[in-house]
Amino acid sequence: MLLAAATARSAPQVDTLERCALARTAARLVPSGARIGLGGGSSMRVLAHELARRGRLSVVTTALDVALELAPASGVELTVTAGEAVPGTPHLTGPESVRALEPLHLDVAVIQADGVTGDVVSVTDSRVGATIRALVERANRLIVLADSRAVGRLARFPVADSMTAHPLVAYASAGDPTIEAYARSGIDIALAR
Repeated sequence: MLLAAATARSAPQVDTLERCALARTAARLVPSGARIGLGGGSSMRVLAHELARRGRLSVVTTALDVALELAPASGVELTVTAGEAVPGTPHLTGPESVRALEPLHLDVAVIQADGVTGDVVSVTDSRVGATIRALVERANRLIVLADSRAVGRLARFPVADSMTAHPLVAYASAGDPTIEAYARSGIDIALAR
């Protein structure tokens, strides 16, 4: 089992294993040719790397590191929102970023959560939260990535209702009671392996 093998390794390796598993699972869920919106975060950067290898996508992102992963890909039409970078992060935020998203229509938005409960998907920074909320509102479908630290945790700023995630891509062991409770409540779950 991947999780059991991962627990014997150091924390950075566990993080890398989780990010890769989340990204691979999410990449399989993004249809070829889709117009997608990508938020920021370490797993989102790995997802961008996966998507860049596929090509034939139109991507709007609110994160500088995601943009740098996608920029060299010949099959990706890339748009980076305006905005101010949150100090110490690659996230672009603020009124300019939200306004840049307003006229868009996206097939899919993919975001990384800092917290996911049975009710809400949340992030820790209010500036990032406003931009992510705007991204989510422009999409027909939402895919949420949640690593093992996010599952069952409530971060400060809600960005979406958990029931709107189709699916919630979670890194958790099979039989995890929190994930099972989410599934029983009707949340669409895809376990990352």
